[in-house]
Amino acid sequence: SEFGGFRQQDAQEFLSIFLAGLSDDVNRTHEKPYIELKDSEGRPDQVVADEFWAAHCHREQSAVAALFSSQFKSIARCKDCGHENATFDPFSFLPIPLPEHNFRWVTCTVVSAPQSGNFDQHT
Repeated sequence: SEFGGFRQQDAQEFLSIFLAGLSDDVNRTHEKPYIELKDSEGRPDQVVADEFWAAHCHREQSAVAALFSSQFKSIARCKDCGHENATFDPFSFLPIPLPEHNFRWVTCTVVSAPQSGNFDQHT
């Protein structure tokens, strides 16, 4: 029903919905409690990343999540005092922009008329 009708969908949307549904179906965690995570507080990235990953794995215990998940590191920085806080958020898809060329391919079909102005009719 999500892909019914004439609405345009792309492969990434299909894969996203398919993997999310499959992951939900095979997830061994039925209750997903909220887990409050500590600020990074200048601790090593590996320690903070491990805490965030453990929290993610506590909520998502499926082969799909294990195979198709990773983490983004984000840093929030205060403009006034410069304090930084790092977070490591799970993701399943990493969009990568494809470079565009500085040229375009154009296909032209040339149909010429005979000089007499009459087209030959062929069957």
